[in-house]
Amino acid sequence: MDSYTALTMCCGVARYNRLRALGVSRRELEKSVTAGHLVRPAKGVYAFPDAEPKYVTAAATSTLLTCTSAAEHYGLWMRNPSRKLHLVSTQVRSVPGTVIHRAKVLASPDMAPVVSPRECVLHSAKCLPDEAALLIAESAIVKGLVSFEDLQAAATGPGSLDMREVFEMIDSRSQSLLETLGRRIFMEAGLEVVTQARFAGVGHVDLLIEGKLVVELDGAEFHSDRTSYRQDRKRWNALTLSGYPTLRFTYEDVMFAPARMLNQVLTMLANMSH
Repeated sequence: MDSYTALTMCCGVARYNRLRALGVSRRELEKSVTAGHLVRPAKGVYAFPDAEPKYVTAAATSTLLTCTSAAEHYGLWMRNPSRKLHLVSTQVRSVPGTVIHRAKVLASPDMAPVVSPRECVLHSAKCLPDEAALLIAESAIVKGLVSFEDLQAAATGPGSLDMREVFEMIDSRSQSLLETLGRRIFMEAGLEVVTQARFAGVGHVDLLIEGKLVVELDGAEFHSDRTSYRQDRKRWNALTLSGYPTLRFTYEDVMFAPARMLNQVLTMLANMSH
């Protein structure tokens, strides 16, 4: 295997022993460095000149990306990605400007310097506030990267109670970050919430509150074309005619004005009870 192919498999950076295992010779690597096709950011580490710094840092320090840094790699849901790299190591105690997680065994599931989705979720559940940990865990399940049963079985040892509390909040029916956040906001207010409730002739709705109020959460891509706009109006009318009024909230409502959103839902429920 040539160095370009090998490094592409490794997110653009790797230590020599990994490249050698892939069949790349040191002579070829040094020739590429001399030609300017590769750089040597640390001893025994080779990278493309434009390799992402987070992967370079992990390879250069013999660590793996984990927690929010691994979540970003896997495209998991995050409200506020961490500004600091989160790394995990069996021996390294500190890397300037990063958060170090400790692990007894360290292994990447592929060529990238990143922990597995399972380890990413477990480390996040130990490290992050409940909401942030829930978003990562729930999206990992929704995307099919881990199973609920696997997470529950792995929640042992120090911090296991906190992990289990996070995992018990998971609803695999959620389809987006907004749905998870919205569900959490309404449930914390003591409301009964059903995610992705199905209505005959309508299909699934984002959230059904107290069995009688539909809440739809519109992301930034909402109504990107005229056809989806018309279809949405048909759904809205069908729900109303069936006796299920609908409140719609935007990305900005969920992210930046949750109290106002909750107050509007509570007001609507109170009016429906009269």
